[in-house]
Amino acid sequence: TMPITSGPTVVDKKVVIGGNAMVVALASETGEILWKTPVTSEVLAAPKISEDLVLVNTIEGGLTALSIRDGHQLWRFTITAPSLVLRRSSVPIVTNDYVIAGFANGKLVVLNRADGSVNWVADVAMSKGRSDIQRMIDISADLVIRDEIIYVVSYQGKLAAFALASGQVIWDREVSSYAGLLVDDKLVYVADTNGDVLAFDRN
Repeated sequence: TMPITSGPTVVDKKVVIGGNAMVVALASETGEILWKTPVTSEVLAAPKISEDLVLVNTIEGGLTALSIRDGHQLWRFTITAPSLVLRRSSVPIVTNDYVIAGFANGKLVVLNRADGSVNWVADVAMSKGRSDIQRMIDISADLVIRDEIIYVVSYQGKLAAFALASGQVIWDREVSSYAGLLVDDKLVYVADTNGDVLAFDRN
């Protein structure tokens, strides 16, 4: 048995779950354990599966890429996490070339899918205030990518749109959110920490 700390992800008759410093893949039809791989700390977001990759965001600030076949580590990206973080992590986005992830230090990172090397890094928010609580700027809401633009929101920070290729900021607005970000053809919708739903023009 293992404490389960993330929701399951199901792809190609495999169920992948995260726990306390462990990722486990099961056969969806029988429940048989296919592989178990230790990771550096607790997994708070459901693993992201994309073809051969299983991407795991851990509480201490790392993103680990595992092989879907046998669970061995393909690459790992690490950051220095703040001393106090939300108990929630965003799920990475995977494109043909990139892995896009947000972290508890308010940084948006675009990595090369093949080896985890950094393509670009941007600050979505900057810490303010004296206490650890005031300085929390976690990117815990799931990211959205649409028409080569990344939309991201942070807690006690900003809602921002970035160009995928260059990392250039297209626009940003002062918004605090830890969950709820949707994008359609015209608008970006955000549920903020005051309990309001805000809509912004995509452009």
